[in-house]
Amino acid sequence: MHFFSAAVLLLAGAVNLYFELKKRRSCSAPAEAAVVEIKRNRTFCVPILEYRASGKKVRGDIGIVSQKRIGRYRIGQKMRIFYDPDKPENFRIAGRNGVLTVSIALLTMGTAGLVLLFLF
Repeated sequence: MHFFSAAVLLLAGAVNLYFELKKRRSCSAPAEAAVVEIKRNRTFCVPILEYRASGKKVRGDIGIVSQKRIGRYRIGQKMRIFYDPDKPENFRIAGRNGVLTVSIALLTMGTAGLVLLFLF
């Protein structure tokens, strides 16, 4: 059972890392985006960004943000992003390393679990 848990952590970390690095490679064109709307419900919020990509206005959402953390975003707030020139609706926010950190943490925990299993 412990082997399975460690293997799942390793697999989740590897898959997460693969998709994050793929996104970083494809989202290479810089742009300045502005928060133009914040959609809300009782439990979460979704900040909407607008930016220009290849001369066209594009809108996209950052993703789900908890009510506690929505204070980080204000209408009109500017931020640097990188978008995919082939699919301008795909973007990443510059300086955000959360997914990368989670990937490395999952890989580390999975590796540590496997090493401990084989040592003991």
